[in-house]
Amino acid sequence: MLQHRLRRLGRSVLFLPGINQRALDKLHSLSCDAAILDLEDAVSPQKKAEARSLVCAAAKKAYGPHKEIAIRINPLNSDWGHDDLALAVESGAHALVIPKVDTAETLQQVAHAMDEMNAPSDMSIWAMIETPLGVLNVQSIAASHPRLSTLVAGTSDLSKELQCTTTPCRHAVVPSLAMILLAAKAYRLRALDGVHLDLDNTADFMQQLQQGKEMGFDGKTLIHPKTIAATNECFSPSMEQVQHAKEVIQAYDAAIAVGDGMAVLHGKLIENLHVEMAQDVLAMHEMIQQSNAASKFLLFVPGLNQELLQKLPSLKCDAAMLDLEDGVSPLRKDEARSLISSAVRNGFGQDKEIAIRINSLDSPWGHHDLEMAVAAGPNALIVPKVNSPDTLLNVIKAMESLNPPSNMQLWAMIETPKGILNVDSIAQTHPRLSCLIAGTSDLSKELQCIVTPCRHALVPSLAMIVLAAKAHGLMAIDGVHFDLNKTKEFAQQVQQGAEMGFDGKTLMHYQTIDSTNKAFSPTSDQLHHANEILKAKEEAIKAGHGLIIVNDKFIEQTYVEMAEEIVTKQRLIDSRKSE
Repeated sequence: MLQHRLRRLGRSVLFLPGINQRALDKLHSLSCDAAILDLEDAVSPQKKAEARSLVCAAAKKAYGPHKEIAIRINPLNSDWGHDDLALAVESGAHALVIPKVDTAETLQQVAHAMDEMNAPSDMSIWAMIETPLGVLNVQSIAASHPRLSTLVAGTSDLSKELQCTTTPCRHAVVPSLAMILLAAKAYRLRALDGVHLDLDNTADFMQQLQQGKEMGFDGKTLIHPKTIAATNECFSPSMEQVQHAKEVIQAYDAAIAVGDGMAVLHGKLIENLHVEMAQDVLAMHEMIQQSNAASKFLLFVPGLNQELLQKLPSLKCDAAMLDLEDGVSPLRKDEARSLISSAVRNGFGQDKEIAIRINSLDSPWGHHDLEMAVAAGPNALIVPKVNSPDTLLNVIKAMESLNPPSNMQLWAMIETPKGILNVDSIAQTHPRLSCLIAGTSDLSKELQCIVTPCRHALVPSLAMIVLAAKAHGLMAIDGVHFDLNKTKEFAQQVQQGAEMGFDGKTLMHYQTIDSTNKAFSPTSDQLHHANEILKAKEEAIKAGHGLIIVNDKFIEQTYVEMAEEIVTKQRLIDSRKSE
């Protein structure tokens, strides 16, 4: 099953020439799941040493917890292979890509050399199967060493050696691709489809992308960033698939609960294989959600504020709420809609998540907002005053009639007493829902409570939002603080939100971004202790026992997982700083 094979996503894997400093510098801003920093085919013999230095420096940078970095070295029997390997094992890369793996011995030699150089125990090997001999030996290659995690189809070299004609349907290489897939699935490895070299032929690229997906590949290697988005979408479960998978699991669980061995959904018998397929879909969906998740500092941008819209690309916020609702008067809704549409279409960079807050669908402007927003293509739509699942379902029904991108999310604002009471059912409404936002201003008004610096009247409601978000795998964003002059109260509320478990906070002014970032970042003491735990874990694994001891205290698995989360979060923060 998928959750037993894949530790990381590999939908889009981008080749980057090791000698191209500009391309390496852009990697931070790209949304590919992984990158192969290439020292082999993409680098001339005269430039190998220079490229090696550039690639190892690039690999040492932090790219966030969900972007896998691999280095393709030259073969060990070349003039450069051992030097490549020596630097690569110390670079911090997650994996080494070995070209032209013809036999199991080729890979075992690399693994032996890695062990002699004390390569990290979690540094994996990707084997490129790109020769007829490699295809014929692919089963023994797949079984050759525990470090092996991925088989990569090298279709360009394979086509050359087969002396076959490359057609859009790739009928000449399909049998070889099938052999690679059989070996990968049999030995629980990831399988990546080969590159498409003709960037101007979009139709052929899309045909081969779909073909790879249908054959069972987990992702595709790419040579240009412009193909990343389409590849990610192709290899991601659709919202309909996610919803169906949840229904299958629910039907199966309901049958088991009443002692019935037969589960039925929409008149069709659900067998174990259907349950396992549904679990695979949900496991992949969860991995994608986790890769998209990070602490969000959501900057409020009124739709009429053209100056702030223009400044937004340079600001260090993770996400921005472009507002068509409370921040815009009824007389200027059309004007704000036009400004936001233009701004979103022009783009804000791949590293910034953009959400548009629309007006309620039952208002005179809601449907016009929705049509514009779906056409403009932000990452998410923010739905105000979500009181029940029906509020969201009505938006989703209207969205689907407009053919939105499959990865367009919904963020729900929980800002009324009824919304708080229904927040658990709201959180389970639909796979498009990825975030709950506490609307503390409206909630305070409807509760008729006094807002104090410690927000004691709101804390129970905030806790309900956090509980629902964590229970159902959603982000939770704390509400705004309006009085910019009361910096002490702002700092108190930011800290309170972080301690309660919120993943981020909505902000009214960009001057509050840095202090908010600090509050939601691990402290130096937390980071030091987390690294101590992970180091102790590594030592325990090497020693062959399961006991992890730090400062004479036994560390349970729960604390190991918390340490991993702290270190992962810090790596993501470091990657932002280096951009």
